[in-house]
Amino acid sequence: MRGRRTLFTILRVCVSVGLLIWVFSIIEFRDTVNLKDGPVRHGSVTNWRELEKSDTCPIILTSSGQSRAITREEIAPEATVHLADGSVTSGMLIEQTPESVTIKTGKGTSTIAKSQIVPAKPGEPALTLTYYRRGLFSILRNVTLGLIIIGVIYYGLVNILGSVRWWVLLKSQRIPISLWNANRLTFLGYFFNNVMPGLTGGDIVKSYYVARETQQKTAAITTVFLDRLIGLVCLAIMAGAMILVNAGDPKFRGPAMVILLFLGITGALSVAFFSRRVRRALRINVMVKKLPFEGLKRVLREIDHAIFLFRNHKTAILITLLLSFVSQTISVSTNMFFGAAMGLEQMQTRDYFVFLPIVFMIMSIPISLSGWGVGERSYQGLLNTVGVPMNQAAVMGVLFNLTRTIWSLPGAAFLAVAGKRPTAEEMKKELEQEVKQPDNPGERK
Repeated sequence: MRGRRTLFTILRVCVSVGLLIWVFSIIEFRDTVNLKDGPVRHGSVTNWRELEKSDTCPIILTSSGQSRAITREEIAPEATVHLADGSVTSGMLIEQTPESVTIKTGKGTSTIAKSQIVPAKPGEPALTLTYYRRGLFSILRNVTLGLIIIGVIYYGLVNILGSVRWWVLLKSQRIPISLWNANRLTFLGYFFNNVMPGLTGGDIVKSYYVARETQQKTAAITTVFLDRLIGLVCLAIMAGAMILVNAGDPKFRGPAMVILLFLGITGALSVAFFSRRVRRALRINVMVKKLPFEGLKRVLREIDHAIFLFRNHKTAILITLLLSFVSQTISVSTNMFFGAAMGLEQMQTRDYFVFLPIVFMIMSIPISLSGWGVGERSYQGLLNTVGVPMNQAAVMGVLFNLTRTIWSLPGAAFLAVAGKRPTAEEMKKELEQEVKQPDNPGERK
């Protein structure tokens, strides 16, 4: 068993490293200018402040200690086109006439009639031209550090609200644990998830320590699982609500399919698990027992027990959902601070609240270490659909992961106070001995 868990950790490391290599292979580290006569110039644009104020100022590109002034007429600019159906197309501008625009994208060359192009916002130009692409070094050198710091500090509320949310679930089961202890164990879990990812996950650590502080061990451990589940459902509802408000926008069709599928499965499972009649008709308990994978059976039993344990505590569930909405709103708006710090103008507020919850859901899948690699690639893939350059999207993902890591460090102090830590196998063995999971919780009484 230990060998299998070690192999799984190694696999997660490989996934994280592989995806990060992919992310940074896409990134351009230096500023880039595409010339009309064919060659691509790399270097550092030194007069970027003047370029923001003037539409005619030449670009000063410095490379290998030599500077060159490049006029706008020499450059084949990147064009971002917002179409009437709500979609966004970006590519190299080939030709612009009074009737149409021709651009070259990764899929080929396309000509778009001017009548199909509309401004992204009232008062803005329908066609946005970018005469150079900012490289990673330029982005980092020119960020507004104050906004980054505000975003990092602001995110700390997420972890505090997470502690309160879990404490509400514990109190609903009359588990005598103080808010301070809930906060201590929450930060301990964050520390193991984001700073010391490995064989021992943060949820296992939280479950182990909270079970030691109460006689209601099954209920206490179940709250850890339910807390995570409520967070995921909240993300899906948040993104789904924004998609519903903007139902006519075609760029949200892909995310809509993902969110609707998740909510549909969640709703169907909720009906099945809450209704004894449906459970008996579908023979759910029999099906769970016949599953070949012990890990999957254990997860399904935890879902089963969590739902029945809290079915009469709807007020606690509602409070935790509201706290989750506030917490996830802070997570999304933290990224808005990072976007503003980079001067990111392509994303509207609704874009943040549609795409980032999906990114967070993908990052919660334990296929990499703390979401590294998976998160940055998800930022690139999803945010690029609204015109965000790959470089800026990757930087935003890295900043968010670093912020999560920073706010997990207080858990190290709690770990030091906790004394000698048992191994992952010892934790798991003790939890299995302490928690006697009922075979048929849904059909009791």
